[in-house]
Amino acid sequence: MRKRVRFEHRLEFAEEGHYFFDLVRWDVAEEYINAYISREKKHIGYLEGVVFEKNNRYFAIPLTEIDRSYKDGVPTLVQNPGY
Repeated sequence: MRKRVRFEHRLEFAEEGHYFFDLVRWDVAEEYINAYISREKKHIGYLEGVVFEKNNRYFAIPLTEIDRSYKDGVPTLVQNPGY
């Protein structure tokens, strides 16, 4: 049933640009994106050797935001892994 609900959600919000964040929230981003890459690398040459990993889920926190987060000389924000 969960698979059906996710498919319906995908159809409903297809062009709104939120699907990647849904995959991350549902904790299935690596599975779905790597399956897509393995299908499409036959047709798109630059996808050869590309693997979506867990640290690719999150964006880098801008350095300016980390610099602004200092409280009593200690930063309250820490950079996401892999950046």
